[in-house]
Amino acid sequence: AEIISTASHFCGWESGKRFEELIQKVGASEPEAPHCEVLFIALKPEARGKGIGESLLKPVLNYADTKKFGCYLVSSNSRNISFYERYGFQQFSPIEISDSYSMTGMWRDFVN
Repeated sequence: AEIISTASHFCGWESGKRFEELIQKVGASEPEAPHCEVLFIALKPEARGKGIGESLLKPVLNYADTKKFGCYLVSSNSRNISFYERYGFQQFSPIEISDSYSMTGMWRDFVN
């Protein structure tokens, strides 16, 4: 609720409402098993390919492995799927956002 309120404050009520709908659709596809979750990784195009994404992702994966939890994320861009697959994620569920846009839920089992 706080995130939606903040989005509404900065982007307007309509944007806050769309964000709330997005969160509900994404949340409905989330695995029920206890897990760690990568919420957002976003890089400007000029920052890509420099190891920044890996440096943001690795601490979460290390923590999940230490605690013996799977890890879940939602890829909002199909071009990023191969990046996540390099770290052991597999496509888990398609998430239809609209008739013309979908996201991909991805799961990674913990590594001993």
